Amino acid sequence: MRYLYYFTIGIIYSILICMLPLCASEARRSGDFVYKIDKTGVILTRYTGTDTVLTVPRKFSGVSVTVIGSDSFTDCGTLEEVLLPSSVVIIKQNAFSSCSSLRRITIPSSVSRIEEGALPDSVTIVTEKDCFAYRFGVENGFSICIDSME
Repeated sequence: MRYLYYFTIGIIYSILICMLPLCASEARRSGDFVYKIDKTGVILTRYTGTDTVLTVPRKFSGVSVTVIGSDSFTDCGTLEEVLLPSSVVIIKQNAFSSCSSLRRITIPSSVSRIEEGALPDSVTIVTEKDCFAYRFGVENGFSICIDSME
């Protein structure tokens, strides 16, 4: 009896472990963007375009973009200016690293976290005064351009 109990538990555990990859969010594509959807919203994982000025869409598949993922814009050499939507709350580590031409990034007041190395040192942060992006820029020596964002 005890053997049957442990055998059954083992089978159930094995099935659950095998199903974990199915629960993970699948990568999706829309134009030049690759993204995933999780419980918090859209995580932008990669941009493959060659635009010089880019406005990141507010939604993909009807779901708001909330996270600019790690390394999502890495090595986008043609990108000079990026405008993030007001739905974004997190910019992950190295999101825009190695964007050698990036000069301006508009960060909305909704952003509450910018991780280490997310922005190249030479970028100007365009944002509202007294929001997290403004304080982050000042504390980390970035050039700041105040925008009313109306």
